[in-house]
Amino acid sequence: MLDGQWHDAATKLDLAKAYQEMGDQEGAREILQEVLHEGDEQQKSEAQSLLAKHA
Repeated sequence: MLDGQWHDAATKLDLAKAYQEMGDQEGAREILQEVLHEGDEQQKSEAQSLLAKHA
């Protein structure tokens, strides 16, 4: 994976967590879906966990 792509996915995970903390579950879900397509295996696993936690 390209380093820039990994950084983008990491940034999106942080952003999704912030959205969840603010109560914007739909916004967080959209960002987490992007991480599932763009992230590495660890990032995808974390995105899945966050999605399941706030489903």
